[in-house]
Amino acid sequence: MFTVIVFFLVLSLLVIIHELGHYTIAKLNGIKVEEFGFGIPPRIFGIHIGETLYSLNLLPFGGFVKVYGEELAEVDNNKISDADRKRSFAHKKPWQKLAVLVAGVTLNFILGWAIVSYLFTKGVPVPSEYVVVQAVSEKSPAADAGLLKGDMILEAMGTENKNVTVKESGDVSKLAQKNAGKTLLLTIKRGNKELKTPIIPRVNPPKGQGALGVVISNYTIKKYSVAEAPLYGLVESAKITGIIAKELGKTLVRFVTLQKQEAEIAGPVGIAQ
Repeated sequence: MFTVIVFFLVLSLLVIIHELGHYTIAKLNGIKVEEFGFGIPPRIFGIHIGETLYSLNLLPFGGFVKVYGEELAEVDNNKISDADRKRSFAHKKPWQKLAVLVAGVTLNFILGWAIVSYLFTKGVPVPSEYVVVQAVSEKSPAADAGLLKGDMILEAMGTENKNVTVKESGDVSKLAQKNAGKTLLLTIKRGNKELKTPIIPRVNPPKGQGALGVVISNYTIKKYSVAEAPLYGLVESAKITGIIAKELGKTLVRFVTLQKQEAEIAGPVGIAQ
């Protein structure tokens, strides 16, 4: 039940922010906003503030904005005054209509930018080009070898005397299992230095630990100051938006060309999960 409530709250926030973008730009361009609705009709109640009706509706799925003259048929030139015509969406200049239309998604992007920027001030995991040591267990081979949190594992050499470039965290686990009880030579990067570190993986590691007694991943924690976070947040938000646009484009092309989809398409239930 809690998950359902949180899902609807998050979805409603995203939709209301989106509609607030349309509402704000419409107002700035002199377009009459007839209604700003919270939720989807039927209407429970509403209150007029100025020329706009602010309504609370029964279905809690975000909201909507109704601007005057969205459809040209609504504003017959022979039946409306010049003042109403000037307030009509249909009679605004093309650039003004475009500004109103894109304002919603623009405000959603700004919201995402703000959230990502805030998270960067707290520290967030971002992909790393190296496998990074996240934690070292006490009295483990990793601790005995002197591995430290933040060390980056570049290469590993086992009993075959062949250097293996480490690209994924799974590469280290496989080599450790393969060389259990034998010396494994790791090449690590610590700061600006590269070090050769011999380590002997355990044959029977304690429960909950691996052969090396180390937590590793392909992510690193990035944290920025309040002054730096907005810039890096903007860059990261742009990257995420680009990835989403690219994947949506690929999905559309596969759909049109009747190819098998690689993505899993989900509705509201899938999104909530």
